[in-house]
Amino acid sequence: MKVLLIAMPDTVSALDPVMRIANLGLCSIAGNIEGCDVAVVDLVFHNRNISRFLADIIDDFQPNVVGLSAMSHQFASACRTARICRAARPDIKVVLGGYHATLMYNEIGAGGEGELFDFMVRGEGELIFQRLMQEIRLGSNNFNDILGLSYRKKSQFHHNPDAPLIELDTIKLPNRSCRMMDEARFLGQPFDCVETSRGCTMNCRFCSIGLMYGRKLRMFSLERVVAELKQLKGQGKQGIFFVDDNITLNIPRLKKLCELIVEEKLHTM
Repeated sequence: MKVLLIAMPDTVSALDPVMRIANLGLCSIAGNIEGCDVAVVDLVFHNRNISRFLADIIDDFQPNVVGLSAMSHQFASACRTARICRAARPDIKVVLGGYHATLMYNEIGAGGEGELFDFMVRGEGELIFQRLMQEIRLGSNNFNDILGLSYRKKSQFHHNPDAPLIELDTIKLPNRSCRMMDEARFLGQPFDCVETSRGCTMNCRFCSIGLMYGRKLRMFSLERVVAELKQLKGQGKQGIFFVDDNITLNIPRLKKLCELIVEEKLHTM
């Protein structure tokens, strides 16, 4: 079975003129899918003539499932992308994930845009998406037991209970080799993203992290983080952008990470 994961082209970063950031979440999902041929397309790196571009990819790759990642400001793009995918391959299964699907699944399911999607993955996608791919691969229509999944049942969406938060060191490293485009740049130099933790204990009113993960901090082991940094250095990356929700919550841990980076000579990437 073939799976195409697509990141939306919309950005809101003031750093766009100097930094082009790749989507890490989809690579993490790809790294935890078993038994499927997976490709990741990051439309940040190709935001013109998207209809023709995606139609050509779908015609060539022939995916059975398309997974779309969208924040709220990207939801309109996700709807357009879903229409493009269905026009190119009418029998394709379309999955929506990310912050907007997690926080607004009731509204999406009840609205007209819900017809564009077969499934919604709510919360962390690595394990939920893997379970969903297993069921689809088996030809099963029994999705009741997949926590965190919303799925179309006849003309309406059925929303399973929420999934628990993942024990982070149980998930595999991101699979960046499945990227169709690897064009992340900082001041013209190739770089990539790494996360060392998820979540934040603060209660800032402007932020949705607490709604996504609760007011809880979970941390990857520093050994895993260093292993990932070594892997990226071996791939020729010249810099790393840490995408943690709040990497400074645990100052002693951050200090230890910095010390390990120097000890392993990873500060010379």
